[in-house]
Amino acid sequence: LSLYETRLQSPLHASAAGMLLLRERSDKERRELLGPEPFVPTTPHTATTYEGLAKQVAVLEEHGYATALQTAFVGINAVAAPIYSQHGLLGCVASTGGAHRFDEARIAEIGEALKDLALLIERGALSINSVAHFLGIDGTEGDSTTKARRN
Repeated sequence: LSLYETRLQSPLHASAAGMLLLRERSDKERRELLGPEPFVPTTPHTATTYEGLAKQVAVLEEHGYATALQTAFVGINAVAAPIYSQHGLLGCVASTGGAHRFDEARIAEIGEALKDLALLIERGALSINSVAHFLGIDGTEGDSTTKARRN
């Protein structure tokens, strides 16, 4: 019997979801999470310095969604949009695909669609704040989550 693992794993600095998490953290917290430079690259496209990471976070700030352009796996691009509760980042919705199909125009289209979906989840799920409370990110545990942002 063989086991097939369907979940992909990648470091925070190489994934779209990781970029969302890092965006919400202070510089000090980022350094605590990632450690010293250079970061271990998973592909030739992975940021290995805080300066390179800052460029990726700037793209996220500009567009409101994060991208990972072959940074976790060669040939695979990813896009992720944040889901917020009233207390901060709760999670994300993401899409991955082959780099040949997820070109720049397609990534922009998918990124906007994911932002719309995330907003729909935020507004449509009345229990979203209960989920935040359950996860301990509702401000009751003194978490370090920054103020919710929506581009």
